[in-house]
Amino acid sequence: MNSFTFYGSYYEAIQELPENEQGNIYKAIIDYAMTGQTPNLQGAMKMAFILIKPNIDNSIKQSKNRTKQEPNKNQIETKRKPNKNQIETKRKPNKNQIETKQEPLHQDNIKETDKDKDYLLVKEILNNSNTSSSEDLNTSLFNFIKIRLVPPNFFDYHENTIYGKLAKEVIELLCKKLIQSKEKAFVYEGEKFTLEKMINFSLKITSTNVEFIVKSLKVNEKTIKNRELYIFSALIQQVRQCEFKI
Repeated sequence: MNSFTFYGSYYEAIQELPENEQGNIYKAIIDYAMTGQTPNLQGAMKMAFILIKPNIDNSIKQSKNRTKQEPNKNQIETKRKPNKNQIETKRKPNKNQIETKQEPLHQDNIKETDKDKDYLLVKEILNNSNTSSSEDLNTSLFNFIKIRLVPPNFFDYHENTIYGKLAKEVIELLCKKLIQSKEKAFVYEGEKFTLEKMINFSLKITSTNVEFIVKSLKVNEKTIKNRELYIFSALIQQVRQCEFKI
């Protein structure tokens, strides 16, 4: 491996670590990208590497694909000339066939799947924000996402525990990003998060992802400087990691 992409979010995440550990995680990232050898890390450094690793894997994969697609300069380009004896034929459309156009996803006139219903529900909640207060909007979004992401009665048992507080913090951050994307699209790591992209992203998050981030927040409580950045970055890494496994 000759190169890989180092995102600004790596630097921001590493800045959350104690200074005496930052050099070790930089070396671990470079060693893994160049050799593929998984580093032996502990504590916060291990957690940071777990969040960064899927992006490195994707960068390596993209680099290998580009290398395969590059033409060999030593090969002579040859063009296949058309056979003059062949008669060009054009396939005429069958008049008996009815032309159909594929409609874009998430329109009201298509058959709804469960995911489409969730999309439309989130969109409806956000659209109704024009006639409701910001507090009502936050509450509606929070309740909807809470039902999707946490087991029944979770907050009844954990509302006053550290796990309940951290799970609430993760869901509130997700609500904040949804509202932010409705007001204006924002860019993170080169990706533009429009309202549609942010809704689709939020629907990919699972309860397992939230549980992982809650544990990460608890373990790294003392070293995290920018909690919102840490949580959103962790959500993105978790979703991407799940997509790579498919």
